[in-house]
Amino acid sequence: MPGSGEAATAHSYASVRSPYKPLFAKGFNDSILTSRGQLNHMMAYVRDNPRRLLIKRQQSSLFVIHRDLQVAGYRFDAVGNLDLLQRPMVAVHCRRHWSEAERQAYTRQCLSASEQGAVLIGAFISKAEKDILHGAQETKRPVIHLQENGFADLYKPVGNDFYACAEGRLLQLSPWSYHNDSRPISREQCNAMNLMAESIAHFNQTNRNDHTLHHSSRLQR
Repeated sequence: MPGSGEAATAHSYASVRSPYKPLFAKGFNDSILTSRGQLNHMMAYVRDNPRRLLIKRQQSSLFVIHRDLQVAGYRFDAVGNLDLLQRPMVAVHCRRHWSEAERQAYTRQCLSASEQGAVLIGAFISKAEKDILHGAQETKRPVIHLQENGFADLYKPVGNDFYACAEGRLLQLSPWSYHNDSRPISREQCNAMNLMAESIAHFNQTNRNDHTLHHSSRLQR
């Protein structure tokens, strides 16, 4: 039977160990070119790989994936500067019923708090929230970003997030596991992450107030 010979041949090849190292590293992903300019972008990315690798090795602690990190009663996978969780925070959440004037006023309020040292925390889903995120990033302010997709074992932030992470200005949190396929984020997930951001900011403020009261009582003794 032709099939039995092919199976035997395949089995014999599989049983032979190659003396050479694998060509591709574990977790390799190929990409299909689908648009103009994509090839140049990919080639520039590859050329810049050695520099990014050097940065990642120099700041290796900021690129570690922390699994099952407990924050404010939630469990997250995390990448970035964990110290940002100890700093004053402002949860960013724009309401859908707000007018344009209200959104602009809220944006100014958040960016002003960021300039004064507060860490902005949120899922940054809506356009108004993304504008606040970009405003903070452009002025190199710290951000805690909640994300729907988790982190694969070889994950590292990309683009501007990579440099923000290397400089200690970014912490990414995800309450869910990594998935390789593209999925639309659900309204329930958006609401959940907004609630998480507000809970973490409230938890942080409560702890800071408790610490201040405890420190004050010690000084009065």
